[in-house]
Amino acid sequence: MGLALVVAADLLRSTVFVASQVSLEHINPYNLVYMRFLFSSVPIAIVAVLYRQHLGLRRELSNRWIWVLGAVYAMGFLFQYMG
Repeated sequence: MGLALVVAADLLRSTVFVASQVSLEHINPYNLVYMRFLFSSVPIAIVAVLYRQHLGLRRELSNRWIWVLGAVYAMGFLFQYMG
């Protein structure tokens, strides 16, 4: 089961580069990054709501450095698409 999940994750991840290159021909980099974050935040928000008691999100989100690292990570995505 673990090997199948790794192979599935690798296949999904490998298609991102092709999809990004094709989509950059039709969408500007800012909108592409926005859409990636928007679509990935939906499942993360669902998990956060369902497991908020076990994850301790309030404590983590009150840490200022989490927000700084998140901003750096978001800028990395943006610069990756801008070239």
